[in-house]
Amino acid sequence: MRAFIYTRSAEPNPEQQRRQYEQCKTLAEEHQYEVVGIAHDDGYERSGLATLIEGLRAHDIDIVLTSDHACLSPTLTALAAMVDEIH
Repeated sequence: MRAFIYTRSAEPNPEQQRRQYEQCKTLAEEHQYEVVGIAHDDGYERSGLATLIEGLRAHDIDIVLTSDHACLSPTLTALAAMVDEIH
């Protein structure tokens, strides 16, 4: 499976970014996923999320790894709407 690791911090925090990445990387290794992309966003800047969505729309990614759904969207309702839009 082709996995994409996405991390996000409310403010620049290299330690938090590293911790999130390591959690996702460990999960990918445990499940033998091939990591095909990595992106990180800080604050409201969301170019990494745009890269992730582009890969999903192009069917280049099978699974998204993140430490918390809140990295993708602040609410489950908004996350569900984003998933519906991508499909």
